[in-house]
Amino acid sequence: MKQEIDCSVIRDLLPLYEDGVVSEETAQLVREHLKDCPDCREELRKMRTPISVPPEEDGELWERFEERRVKLRRRKKLRRVCIGVTLAALAVFCLCYTLIPRSWSGVGGGTEPDRVSGVYGYVNFSKVPTGFDVWAMSGEKEGDGAVVGAVMDALKAGSYRAQLRNLANHTPLAPLFQNLPGEKYGGFINLLLVRDGETAALVILCDTNEVRIQKAGDPNTYFYHTDGAAYAAIAALIQEYGELQE
Repeated sequence: MKQEIDCSVIRDLLPLYEDGVVSEETAQLVREHLKDCPDCREELRKMRTPISVPPEEDGELWERFEERRVKLRRRKKLRRVCIGVTLAALAVFCLCYTLIPRSWSGVGGGTEPDRVSGVYGYVNFSKVPTGFDVWAMSGEKEGDGAVVGAVMDALKAGSYRAQLRNLANHTPLAPLFQNLPGEKYGGFINLLLVRDGETAALVILCDTNEVRIQKAGDPNTYFYHTDGAAYAAIAALIQEYGELQE
């Protein structure tokens, strides 16, 4: 028994039929319908007829064509302008984000510890943890407030610029002796800031002017560049107040 299909259904299928993306069963149904339906055959013929650009002398038709073409060009131009403005704004934002200096209050969350401890050294990666000498400083004893104050003054005197990876994602804190600058060696300062018996922040300063901060209660690391003043000042403090660890 021949299956009757409504013309509206066939016309919906014609573009897919013409592109050859329908199943063989559906294509056979369309062919059977086209045999007996001149209207749908005409619709298919129109689809297969190439669209030609109207000649300029065709007056009204040419004007309509030209008007349509101008509109399309305007849309493409507007799209390009929007994309360009968006990219430019993103570039300006990234430059401002990375170049504008921040204070210690901005990067350290206003951390004001009552105790500090730190180490300063030049690490030989092939011999960690036994093959290097470091100066160790502790501000954990009663009466060491001067040490804490001196360290905080050094941190506050420095300026810090954010790195873009702070925006993209907060990279988990790497172990202290991993991913430091240099293939084999890296100078570092490791500071532990403590407030009321709890760690307020872990600060790692590298001799390449990179700063990594892990704030209390936050497992992520925040990356910054500094001018190196904080590194040099704290290194001097550790050597002044600390003692050499063999």
